[in-house]
Amino acid sequence: MTTPSRMISRRTVATGLAWAAPAAAAVAAAPAYAASQSQLTASDVRVNMWVYRYYRLPPEGCATGGGFIDLQGCTSASGPANATSTVSDCLRDPNASTGYWLETSNSTSGVARVDSITATYTFSNPIVIDPCPNGTYNQDTTATWQWTECTTLNGWTLTLSPDGKTLTLQYSIPTLVNTSTDLPGSGDYLPGYFINYHTADPCIARLTTVSTRHSMTYATATDPNGVVYTRSTSARRLI
Repeated sequence: MTTPSRMISRRTVATGLAWAAPAAAAVAAAPAYAASQSQLTASDVRVNMWVYRYYRLPPEGCATGGGFIDLQGCTSASGPANATSTVSDCLRDPNASTGYWLETSNSTSGVARVDSITATYTFSNPIVIDPCPNGTYNQDTTATWQWTECTTLNGWTLTLSPDGKTLTLQYSIPTLVNTSTDLPGSGDYLPGYFINYHTADPCIARLTTVSTRHSMTYATATDPNGVVYTRSTSARRLI
């Protein structure tokens, strides 16, 4: 018997992706960033990166399947929904949100600068990027789980390797952000992405795994020249 469609919780997919900022190697500041250094007030900062992934296949056979990767933080009204609940709640809260943001460990927010982010997804089998979700897989058999969100980059660049196995997204727009605090709903999201995709061969979707690597370069009052933080997750099955 085949496995029915299911959500993959961001707690499962992104376990351990909220980290205390490490002592990282300094990154040379480009001259264009010098003016913003005086605006940096945030200190004692940690990175939050919460990934939401979903993938489904019809309950039988090798019919087309597919899913999405969501790091928008605040999903639009046309985005994924489970009954009447949206995936993202628009709050900066590691227990309830998706996306990229910086958080201070106390109750005082500050200004930080995110210089760049690179996200790499490595699949064991080739995938295809879809402009918008296909009606054959965006709704489960009980008609309670569906999505209509099209692929949205929000300033990111997307590259899929020629063999279809490595998906790379880059954000290279230096951005000043207010850091989140221990109060849910505070701080700024960084622009995120929503990617629709399916395995090139739907018959091996259940055997396909994906591993991830996220790397962020950011600056604070403590490290005005920038630090790099990187985190990887091991290969996990799509469904």
